[in-house]
Amino acid sequence: MKVLLSKINVGNYKIRDSIDEDHVKEIAASFEKDGQWDPIIIRTSDDRGTYDLVAGEHRLCAAKILGWSEIEATVRDDIDDSEADFLALKTNMYRKEMLSTEEGKAIKTYMERHNMTQKQVAEELRRSVNWVSERLILALDICKDVKDAISSGGITLRQAVIISQIKPNGAPSVPRSWDSQREFLSLLLKDEERKGKKLSDQETRQLLKWFQNDVLFTIGYSGKDFNEFVAILKKAGIEQVVDIRDSGVSTYKPEFSSDVLKNSLASKGIDYIHCKEFGVPYDIRTPYISGDLKHECFSQWYTWSIRKSSGSDRLPGMVKILKSKASCLMCSEASAKPTNSQKIHCHRDLLADLVMAYRDVEMPVASFSRRVDL
Repeated sequence: MKVLLSKINVGNYKIRDSIDEDHVKEIAASFEKDGQWDPIIIRTSDDRGTYDLVAGEHRLCAAKILGWSEIEATVRDDIDDSEADFLALKTNMYRKEMLSTEEGKAIKTYMERHNMTQKQVAEELRRSVNWVSERLILALDICKDVKDAISSGGITLRQAVIISQIKPNGAPSVPRSWDSQREFLSLLLKDEERKGKKLSDQETRQLLKWFQNDVLFTIGYSGKDFNEFVAILKKAGIEQVVDIRDSGVSTYKPEFSSDVLKNSLASKGIDYIHCKEFGVPYDIRTPYISGDLKHECFSQWYTWSIRKSSGSDRLPGMVKILKSKASCLMCSEASAKPTNSQKIHCHRDLLADLVMAYRDVEMPVASFSRRVDL
């Protein structure tokens, strides 16, 4: 069928980094002499009345050069996203030789998008596993240490794909630093040595999440309105607020009552969880604020309440919550520590200290390496 060029989108299944202009001119010359004898392949787009190009970008460019308004196309709405991805790669591989790096980038994308193994990709493309591996290594954004670890068998290629998610730090104007990848690689190898086994893909991802989420944030809402509160959280990249008040009711600032706050934060794209078991009951909080209960005694009581009072240590559960995403401990006091206008420590200061000192026997790394009080 004939399809208007203006209705065809290029991008969703784009394979090549660049177009071979000489090849486009060759196709254009062939079109002028013999006409188009091979249709491009398209799928109906989510945008009404348009199509996504699956295969035939060079032919589409040639048609545009010739000033055509339409092009012969085959619509393949019978294939799913995974099949369309592979069809795009196959047709590009067989029609015009791709750069190995282009093939590797496409394969990496498909493996991540469809959770596929090297073997599955190799079978789909009718290539050897080694062929797939070689191209993946070329395409991965990884440092030499990680590439050497693949070659020596220290890590699997799937683990290298996961490590490639750690982007090199450093400003564009300075040389790239791969320190974070090297640090995680060392951590991964030590953990595997300690456990006496290769970590699975899921275990490697879990270790990476633990490694990357290494800053513990705390905040108090006193002295802030809701918009200011949210602006501070957004600037810090907070994804989840962990409320550790005993009561979720705020008499003087009702917008910070737990039921209201949960919905308000959700509208801003921030999760909310209320962990009242980490709060301080009224009969403890009142004498502490008045000064009748000294800080040393209060600190000892709070530590006991977290680690012993329930018959089991609550701290591991809290650490898991905080490590699940970029989180911020929240209470009412404006500051975590005493100031000129605030005479007491907020209990979030005590809890943050306990979290910072916690070590999970299943993870060969500190829970958090840095604390920031917002």
